[in-house]
Amino acid sequence: MELVERRAVLAGLAGLLEARAAELGPAGAAELGPAGAAELGPAGAAEAADRWRQGGALRRVLGDRAGEGEDLRRAARALWRCGRGEEAGRAGRRAAELLTGAAGARAYLDLAEAAGAAQDLVAVAAWARRAVAADGRVAARARWELALARVVAGGGEWGAVEAGCGVEGVEEAARRGLAVGELALLHGDPARAGRALERTAAHCREHGLTWQLQEAEAQLVHLRLCEGHWREAVRAADEALRVPGLPLPARVRTLQVVGTVRARRGEPGVWGPLDEAVAAADPVDLRLLGPVWVARAEAAWLGGDEERAAAEARHGLAMTGGRGAPWLAGALAVWVRRSGGRVPQLRAAGPYAAELAGARAAAARAWERRGCPYEAALARLGGDATAVRRALAGFEAAGARAAAFRARARLRALTASGGAAHTP
Repeated sequence: MELVERRAVLAGLAGLLEARAAELGPAGAAELGPAGAAELGPAGAAEAADRWRQGGALRRVLGDRAGEGEDLRRAARALWRCGRGEEAGRAGRRAAELLTGAAGARAYLDLAEAAGAAQDLVAVAAWARRAVAADGRVAARARWELALARVVAGGGEWGAVEAGCGVEGVEEAARRGLAVGELALLHGDPARAGRALERTAAHCREHGLTWQLQEAEAQLVHLRLCEGHWREAVRAADEALRVPGLPLPARVRTLQVVGTVRARRGEPGVWGPLDEAVAAADPVDLRLLGPVWVARAEAAWLGGDEERAAAEARHGLAMTGGRGAPWLAGALAVWVRRSGGRVPQLRAAGPYAAELAGARAAAARAWERRGCPYEAALARLGGDATAVRRALAGFEAAGARAAAFRARARLRALTASGGAAHTP
């Protein structure tokens, strides 16, 4: 490159980096991870990602592989925060190719984290191993990512995952606490989720972590839904949705809660928030999007459209790609079954596995032990008249008018057939 051209590129790079630092502030300029990106809101995160990529392109012209890789790594994290997972994956993989040593290990761990959100458990293990090979000092975080992946797969122990939340890094501790809360909710474990999320919310308040606190509060809204506190959940969700620049994951979760409660109560306006949630969520992020497909299947079933319910659930199953997440697969598969469809061969976990095996009473008892009364009532709905009456009582107590309507119809069918109504 000619000296004059090189100087022009350097001047352009310096101006770009100066502008970027001014926009993001001292913390953001130092390290635009998920915190810095989401602090700006989805639009700000997207703009920040574009600037990091521009910087990477300039550094590539200069032959600065390490600088290009670091800019791309930061761009990938910003892209992930604003729901552009496929672009984030490409940028992150290119960053890992360019970086070595500790920087390369960070890039590989970012990819392992993203693979965990996609519930691609094989990829989590592969990226974690590469991270340790690049720099053995990251072994502790790599082990935590692997432990989390094993819990997702249904074969791991929560102890190692929860113990790993007590790390020294302020933002890393928040990230891990949020991941535990999210996974516990997906696994129908509100007690564990509550402990993790209350602790994480307090940690975020103490350290001024704004977007992480918003995400913790959104998960706590989902927790209230699981526990049966629907009025409280809707009130908190409505308040959250009025906050300007609400981070994307928090917005998707709160929209899901609003749509779900409306569907269960038999209220209008069900599909607006559920459609917005599925449109906003990153299709790569199954931990976020998967529960939305579950909610959409339930909403269709409650509305009497069993064909659509089965289709929504099958779509969600297709999105998982058989990646070995039995709780999410089970949550979707039961809606295929409840809608009269044939369930494909898959591995389910917990009460979902029991219901799919025909052990509805055992599934209901398991949900009750977990503190999920509505799910217990749903499991009973496919049983005999006594079980359906218990389900109906549960629905009426919760104010679940749409589900109660289904239960009454089921009781009438059982009475007409002498107790032998067909159950899918």
